[in-house]
Amino acid sequence: AMWSADSQGYKKYPSISQEAQQFTINNIERNLYNGSIILQHAENPDVAVLPYIIDEMRNSGYSPIKLSEGIE
Repeated sequence: AMWSADSQGYKKYPSISQEAQQFTINNIERNLYNGSIILQHAENPDVAVLPYIIDEMRNSGYSPIKLSEGIE
């Protein structure tokens, strides 16, 4: 599957600083739309912002699902 939003925080920031988290959030929010596939990594700062991203998606009316659920 091809993603439409890549956090890219892991490339620029090896830490979970506030700046790293905001960079990651901005990259995701800028490319978010209905049907978006968000590429997340099991590294910081991606892991640190995931709960925030999920809450913001839900507050905006999106329903986050696993990729495997979306391609059935």
